[in-house]
Amino acid sequence: MRYPVEFVPEDNGTVTIYVPDIPGCHTFGEDRPQALARAIDAAEGMLAARIADGEDIPPPSDPAGRSTIAIPAISVAKLGLNKAMRDAGIGGAELAKQLGWDASQVARVLDLNEGSKFEQVEIALQALGKQIEIQILDAA
Repeated sequence: MRYPVEFVPEDNGTVTIYVPDIPGCHTFGEDRPQALARAIDAAEGMLAARIADGEDIPPPSDPAGRSTIAIPAISVAKLGLNKAMRDAGIGGAELAKQLGWDASQVARVLDLNEGSKFEQVEIALQALGKQIEIQILDAA
């Protein structure tokens, strides 16, 4: 999951970076590499807020030659779990019941800001009839 970004040089020498596909997502850095690194955290934060607000996750648009940021694989898996739950019309309490987990355990697995084991997300997805497929690509 790679989102295109746009850079805006500022008068003070810093660089503001926008993630146009994620409304409200922007940050800055002393230079382009620092702005790119910070943009990943900003994007994850905004995506987490969209989940908390019950909003859809916007898909990345065609980069059309623009630089991109990659959302970490564990977060992509969690976003997929969130979508699968929404598509199935079930909440965290129902998923916890299906898995025999505590509701707080499901909440942690869904939270982009919480460290989770990939296997936990995979187990939760399997309970919803989904599976994870991993693809290795050349670095952008």
